[in-house]
Amino acid sequence: NLKSPNVRTKSYLIKSIKKINYIQGIKRMKNKYITKRERVELETMLKCGLSKTECANRLGKSLKTIYNEIKRGTVELLSTELIPYKIYQADVAQRKYEENKLNKGVALKAFSNQQYLDYLSDMIVNKKYSPYAIVQSMKNNNISFGCDLCEKSIYNYVYHGYLKVKRDQMLAPRHDRQQKALQKKINYNLLKLPSIEKRPACANDRTEFGHWEIDTVYGGKGASKTCLLTLTERQIRLEESYIIPDRTAKSIVSVFNAIEKEIGYTAFAERYKTLTSDNGVEFKDFIGVCISPVNGRKRTEQYFAHPYSSFERGTNENHNRMIRRFIPKGTDLLTVTQEQLNEIVEYINNYPRRLFGGLSSKQFYEQCVKV
Repeated sequence: NLKSPNVRTKSYLIKSIKKINYIQGIKRMKNKYITKRERVELETMLKCGLSKTECANRLGKSLKTIYNEIKRGTVELLSTELIPYKIYQADVAQRKYEENKLNKGVALKAFSNQQYLDYLSDMIVNKKYSPYAIVQSMKNNNISFGCDLCEKSIYNYVYHGYLKVKRDQMLAPRHDRQQKALQKKINYNLLKLPSIEKRPACANDRTEFGHWEIDTVYGGKGASKTCLLTLTERQIRLEESYIIPDRTAKSIVSVFNAIEKEIGYTAFAERYKTLTSDNGVEFKDFIGVCISPVNGRKRTEQYFAHPYSSFERGTNENHNRMIRRFIPKGTDLLTVTQEQLNEIVEYINNYPRRLFGGLSSKQFYEQCVKV
């Protein structure tokens, strides 16, 4: 009770409250920067219609941080009707964050003295002086520009590109060992994937064309990473298949980007209304699959079947068995060409089906679906 006349008790309580606030403030400071994964989550939540307050609560950030982040990554795009609209994009926000991070730190000592920088460039390129020889020559001749650099700093200026000097123009050029760039991976398991339970009714009862089941078919153990991406339309059982270099999310997205580039955004959105996949990691970049890289608009919807429930994609599984008639398990798919795969797909699409009264999927599509 702060109204107590006991001054010592009151002073002790005030100090305790300040200490608690200080500790809580330190806890809030931890992980204050938004990571790339959190930016992807924020983009997903905004597209799902969550409010900024709910996004802040789910990410454990302050509301002000979320507003600043959205402002950083918001870009203006044009719709097909040439109507401008604004949308938050995680990759844009990440790029701006990395660019701003490069501007941190104290300004370079001699960066503003262009005369001195030109002098160093001339001594290295034309007079063939090493950085050590330049420093000693300036001392011996009492030359100073007011911001003189040491030998090590001159080397750093050259190797960071601050001087008009190429590495091979140095007296003894240093060759850095080539290192592979580390790829930053996103933990897609932390994202909330769209469940098959939210799939439209027209996709469930097969009354509309344009709802596809997708999967990957790969070779046996010891074979190459090359695999097949198979797509099966639910209504008329039309089949498509593409060879991809590996079972990664990047390869899956690149296939759909290539299809959109070939047929256009409008035709893509009409043909591929929804996609249903399993929970394989190669399918979990649903943002890259669903969003067009051309205009940033949604081009399709992707849904994920329940774990260990391949029967929810039974049509696609049956078609994969038909592909296995020609490409048995254990076959290295690196030996299969796209032309050979197209012949197999043509065989499946021209296969007579009892479901359509003896018509093939291709014939049923041309007679009953295609306008």
